[in-house]
Amino acid sequence: MRWGDAIDVATPFVILGGLWLLARESGTRERWVFPALLLLAIPWAQGQGMHLSAISINETVAAGESGTLPDLVEFYDEALSHYI
Repeated sequence: MRWGDAIDVATPFVILGGLWLLARESGTRERWVFPALLLLAIPWAQGQGMHLSAISINETVAAGESGTLPDLVEFYDEALSHYI
């Protein structure tokens, strides 16, 4: 795992935090804005973390290797993490 992968997990919180600041500065006084953005950030961070972890694990798997591990990594990387 690289530092960029670890830092990239924070991307949803940074982006949605910026959106919250924009909403606050635009005069929005709605109390639901911050909780709604936080609820969006949680699954986004989970899916992105799962995607980045699967990519890191995939880098340790030999090219062309077959079996359960490459299939599981492919599922987590391309199916489940993208769905979340």
